[in-house]
Amino acid sequence: MKGTEYEILHAGVFSPNDLCEVTVSESHNCLHFNNENYVEDSIFKSSFVDKVWSIISLPVCENHPMTLKFKEMLGDKQFGLAYMKTLCRENYKSIPGIRVTEFNKGHKRVNISMEISLWVTVGQLMFLSAQDVNSLSIEVHSPVGKMQL
Repeated sequence: MKGTEYEILHAGVFSPNDLCEVTVSESHNCLHFNNENYVEDSIFKSSFVDKVWSIISLPVCENHPMTLKFKEMLGDKQFGLAYMKTLCRENYKSIPGIRVTEFNKGHKRVNISMEISLWVTVGQLMFLSAQDVNSLSIEVHSPVGKMQL
């Protein structure tokens, strides 16, 4: 089947209840020379948190385990993107599932790669915009097998 991930999801090929393993990944090139918080700065400045936010902020994902975990970590702060960016920046080591790695480290610059995998249903992904869906790595697990979009 040809088409974008968004078109395939909306083509009616999958049941809304089929599970998807969604991987959100982003990399950011930054200056690490004289900056001991370069990893935290990369998480804050990249679009990684925005991509995660696009999923967990959906009304159909309000009971998703990751949404509940972030709300718990935020405490009495508002559940909003600005607070999420700050939370991820300051506490990325304690958020379950986030993997942060460094690569291509030179004398002054380094690339920081961030990744997290979430389980959602096809029905939940239907509420995302085409831009959001097409930026994700999605593997659908249906009764007939797995399909990487």
